[in-house]
Amino acid sequence: MQRIHVSADTDALADEVARQFGEFARTAIAGHGRFCVALSGGNSPLPTLRLLAQGAAGPLNRDVVHVFRSDERRVPRG
Repeated sequence: MQRIHVSADTDALADEVARQFGEFARTAIAGHGRFCVALSGGNSPLPTLRLLAQGAAGPLNRDVVHVFRSDERRVPRG
């Protein structure tokens, strides 16, 4: 089921994404022993990334959290 979340502003959106990140991480760790996530670069995710760096996702065992960098842009091979 798809859900659409509407936030009042960028700060509220970043708070909600950080909270959900923590929920997804804890669920994955409990069920699979690890949490793997690909995070995009650029300016758009910066407010959320700052919150995550400050611990806004709550306590997580970082030994089982695997972060990969990604780029959503389509770039020709070369």
